Amino acid sequence: GALLWSTSDGQAQLSPVEGIVATSSEDDDLWIETVVSSQRRVRELPVSAPRFDGGNDAWSPPAFAYTPDGAQAVIPHDRVITLTDGRGGQTALPFTRSTDWTGRGLFVGADEFVSIETVGPGINEGVRKRRLPGGEVTAELKTHEAQSEWDGDIVPSPNGRFLAVALPESVRILRASDLVEATFIQRDAGRIAWAPDGNSLLTTPDAHYRDTGRAP
Repeated sequence: GALLWSTSDGQAQLSPVEGIVATSSEDDDLWIETVVSSQRRVRELPVSAPRFDGGNDAWSPPAFAYTPDGAQAVIPHDRVITLTDGRGGQTALPFTRSTDWTGRGLFVGADEFVSIETVGPGINEGVRKRRLPGGEVTAELKTHEAQSEWDGDIVPSPNGRFLAVALPESVRILRASDLVEATFIQRDAGRIAWAPDGNSLLTTPDAHYRDTGRAP
């Protein structure tokens, strides 16, 4: 029954630990975990980079994903993914990303992390599942979709069996177990939300600049 909010220049993530929320804003260089009821700070985590998008001075919200128990967080930074415990301990996971990857990702198990990545030549976006801590790719979805100045989104269904993924030209529903495509929706989207029964989706438009030749 708690009401959570953040300023227009920041974002928030609910922790798996009940009553804890992590927030980050343009004015902070940290993710700050807070007890919702008392606003007491619990711990601080470094943000992901870059803070600004190219030369446009447009702040890019940092990507962030909790481990299932809330003890650690995955924070994409530069060309590696960092697993941090909030007590100064950080582990750079042994796989790299393209600079075009948005860093959007989530855990689908205690040691399985699914992320939107550049998986083809150029900036073709796709989805990969990796096993931690080694980072081995255990499943993959490749596409020929590409768009600059793009974030994407990835959200689990209420029952956890499927993932809704916003890619540059489509929304795809994938089986969480193996990333096999269950449904293809021809629509670009910025953010996704599932209905509580899992039978429908709400999407927002992708408000970013569109590459030359692409519809606004």
